[in-house]
This record gives sequence, C-alpha cells and structure tokens, in this order.
Amino acid sequence: MGFSRRFIGLFVSWVLYHAAARDLFGRLEADAVPVFLAYPALLETHRLMLSRGDAARARGRILTLKERAPVHYPGAADGEAALSSLKRFESQRISLTDATLAAMAVRLGLQVVTFDRQHSGLMGSEVYG
Repeated sequence: MGFSRRFIGLFVSWVLYHAAARDLFGRLEADAVPVFLAYPALLETHRLMLSRGDAARARGRILTLKERAPVHYPGAADGEAALSSLKRFESQRISLTDATLAAMAVRLGLQVVTFDRQHSGLMGSEVYG
C-alpha cells in the first residue's frame, strides 16, 4: 500500500507535553510536512488538558490546534473497524481512540505520528518517521 509522506495523521493526545514530541513536531514543521488532525485526538487532548489544568487553557489549546491544521472526522465505518480491531487484538492494551485513529489513517491513506508504533502498525496504519 503506497502512502505519501506529505500526509500525516496525528495521534496527538498526551504526547504534546514531551520533549521527544516537540522535537518530532519541529521536524515536521522544518520539513514543511502538511499535517491533518483527527477529531478523536482532539477529544483526548482536551480531556487530558482538563485533567491537568484549567478549562480556559484547554479550550485555547484545542482552538489553536484546530486553526493550524485541517481536522478529519471519523465515520461510521471507522468506528466499526476500530471495534473490530479491539476484538481482533484483545490481548493488547489498545484504546478505542487509538483504534479509531488507526482506522481513519488506513481509510484516508495517511501516515500517523505516534510514539505507540507497535499498536499503530499492528492495526495496519503506517507510522511516520
């Protein structure tokens, strides 16, 4: 399956807080790689930020992310594929969010940016870098 390195799907969630993630996003920016955000990642990022700080900061971060990159929304088929992945890989600790993101990446032909390379690849999505 051929993937274009120009298109990247993101597993954003908690990785925004780590130096390795900042380095990776810096490389994406330096290489002028177009980035697309997946709506489930925005949901998880917002939830995490709310649990660690105030609502205004969480809201501001999400709105900033949405302004910087186009957002892709999951469809019903993505949800069904994600549930199928959870059943197929029941021995793995895969979240429904990550399974949905992998399904979206496969459907859209996008690579993903993630530090969970094993699970993403297991579910059929190609990992950037």
